[in-house]
Amino acid sequence: MCYVYNKDPVRFCRDCRYSLMKDEKDFLLRCTHPDVNAKRAHVLASAIEIGSFAQDERAGGWFYPCGRRGALWQAKPLTLTY
Repeated sequence: MCYVYNKDPVRFCRDCRYSLMKDEKDFLLRCTHPDVNAKRAHVLASAIEIGSFAQDERAGGWFYPCGRRGALWQAKPLTLTY
C-alpha cells in the first residue's frame, strides 16, 4: 500500500516566473521574488538584479519565505511561438 503524505504538486524553481539564469552557461537559478530578497543585503545593494540562489532558498526549509513547499511560487506566463 502506498501512502501519500503530501498532495501538493511539486513546484520546480525552473517553472517559477521569478527564477532566472544569469547567462546561458550558468546552471544555478536565481530567485528574484521581492519577498525572498527583501532582507538580503547583498541583493538590495547590488547594482544589477541578481537575486538570491534558488537552491539556498529551497534548502532553508520552513524558516525561509518560499521554503521547501514553494509557497511563493507562481507559474511562468505562457508564450506562444509560431
